[in-house]
Amino acid sequence: MAASFYYWNDCVDVQDMEAMWREPEVSTEWLDAGETKGNKVHLSRDPEGEPYLTQTEMKVKHPFIYFKDN
Repeated sequence: MAASFYYWNDCVDVQDMEAMWREPEVSTEWLDAGETKGNKVHLSRDPEGEPYLTQTEMKVKHPFIYFKDN
């Protein structure tokens, strides 16, 4: 099955992205992965190419973050 989202920015609202960047653990993980604040953030992919949340993203994902419909 093809992935429907490639970037965090495509599946959450702008305010939710800003909240995720404010989380030290998430921003450190994203920066270490080569992401840059202000640019689209790639979703992690499993070996089959399906997107997934990292343990860090899952741990700090705010309850107010709702994934947008594709």
